[in-house]
Amino acid sequence: LHAIGHPILGDPSYFTAQSQKIAAKLDIHNVCLHSRQIQFNSPADGKTYTVTAPIAADFMKVLKNIGMDESV
Repeated sequence: LHAIGHPILGDPSYFTAQSQKIAAKLDIHNVCLHSRQIQFNSPADGKTYTVTAPIAADFMKVLKNIGMDESV
């Protein structure tokens, strides 16, 4: 994403001056990227698996600070 001008907030490897400033303003200390759910077909048994993960508390805090919630 950084290569196309959209760095991930909190990414310590590929930040820009602007993304670093925004992260500091929003008190972001971790990468703001989350996959709520992923589904894959296992080559071992051919079954489809779905893995769901809750949004981490620190990421939820960032979403609330910018007026978003977990439903987005």
